[in-house]
Amino acid sequence: MKLKTVRQPQAYLLMRMLDEEETSPEGTWRAVWDTFLRKEMEYGRSFTYQASLDLRLLLRKQDEHQIKELADELIEALSKQGSQRAQVLITFTNLYLQQHLDLTEMSGLIGMPDLRSMRKAWTKWDELDLHGMPGLRGLRGLLILRYMRVILDRAALTELIRMLDRGRIIHTLCNMLEQAVNDCASEILLCLYSMLTLYNPIPPHIKKQLQESMYVFEHRVQPITTGERILVISIQQSVNSPAVTKMAPTMSTTVESPDQQAIALMALRELRQLTKAQVEVLLTSCADMREVTEDRNLEFGPTVRSVAWRLVEQQYELDDEAFLVAINALDNSNPLICAAAALLLRWVKMPSRHLLKKTIEKIAALLADEMLSSRSLDPPDYKYWRLDDILFGTLKALVK
Repeated sequence: MKLKTVRQPQAYLLMRMLDEEETSPEGTWRAVWDTFLRKEMEYGRSFTYQASLDLRLLLRKQDEHQIKELADELIEALSKQGSQRAQVLITFTNLYLQQHLDLTEMSGLIGMPDLRSMRKAWTKWDELDLHGMPGLRGLRGLLILRYMRVILDRAALTELIRMLDRGRIIHTLCNMLEQAVNDCASEILLCLYSMLTLYNPIPPHIKKQLQESMYVFEHRVQPITTGERILVISIQQSVNSPAVTKMAPTMSTTVESPDQQAIALMALRELRQLTKAQVEVLLTSCADMREVTEDRNLEFGPTVRSVAWRLVEQQYELDDEAFLVAINALDNSNPLICAAAALLLRWVKMPSRHLLKKTIEKIAALLADEMLSSRSLDPPDYKYWRLDDILFGTLKALVK
């Protein structure tokens, strides 16, 4: 007879809970189990923490009051030093990422050099379906803690997240940053960023606290790693944007429909020289996420930017005004537009030595700024480029 086995650490927890139930003088089995699991979570052991939380949610998923108590317990644990606080940070990050399955907005964090050093902080990446999230395929190396096999009812997860006081959590995390809690600064920043991806709109008082905390962290905590600086920039961008959205179509400066825009872009293939207006349309279209209609998909690709990105590697001639538009686009806050401009300049015929020198100086200045040049990209061909890869390639081509 074959017995179905229970995976670790659930098998260990189940055995311990049964032992506790036998020795407990009074109380229902559910209360005994919950008390044991709460104590186990207080140890902050990575082997059992997440599994204990999952089981506690399973025990109380029909009781809204008990879920609220569990949510308050998790928030209070943030104020405790030691491994329990680290596990709570991991839990909050995982919860919001689990809910926010469309994670393309976070593709800008792939280039963080320190991200792989945080791999032990991730427990649920192997539960996420990354199909259609090409910007995150490079993170599959983080799938090392595979003991999480209890797949929670999504309703229970949603209920727990609903019960969490997000403002209170952000307030606590900001205070931790200002108090220079260096042992988990990266985890605090990543937790803040993951929470902000679903916070829309962000209340003014929370925006103010986040801005002040980022300033204090940058100026008081030294040294700051490159990964932490990228996270700070990402948080500041989320806070300063008019609204935090899920990768809304960006940089579209035209009232034309996506199909009309794609048709206009395709016409540029036949040209040898581009005007100032055409360069502006081409570069902004490289960040235009609007989808073309299904019958045009095979001809153009799925989005407007799919067409534009094929054109920026085509060789054109530019007059001085058009060339200056491309150079100025290198300073664009959207790394996709900056990268598109660099690719266009790589293949363009230089109108003068003066503009060639100006382009080289501009790219060299970008490469000297580690925070700007190390930003990651997710172009429509799904190559995992960092901005500095494209900048170096263009600089090499121009110097020749």
